[in-house]
Amino acid sequence: MRLAFSTVQTFGDLKPILKERARRLGEYGLTNQPLAAVVGSVENIISSHVIVDNVEYNLETPIKAIDIVFKAYHALHASYPLESESLWLFLQRAIYGFSTKWDRSFPEVDVLVSQYEKFSAD
Repeated sequence: MRLAFSTVQTFGDLKPILKERARRLGEYGLTNQPLAAVVGSVENIISSHVIVDNVEYNLETPIKAIDIVFKAYHALHASYPLESESLWLFLQRAIYGFSTKWDRSFPEVDVLVSQYEKFSAD
């Protein structure tokens, strides 16, 4: 299943997208996991949010939102969303520096982590 990413200009624009996402996940028997959302564009970020169990938290920056969502996955022992699992595994291994017994294997993540480690060592 692939869920598209959308650009929104207000938090209100995000609500129907989140509702549709929850509906589509339900069709596949999947649960809604913690989610980071950014309102605006790359050039003009208006706000950053974390959504956990339909509760929205406003964060100061997209980096803080991603950090909180990452930590929520581990604190809640939640699975990474399927559509972004390899990205979260890259962040877990390269940025946060750990692996777990529950991690799935993605060869492309192994390559990226290796390249990241080589680059950051220089």
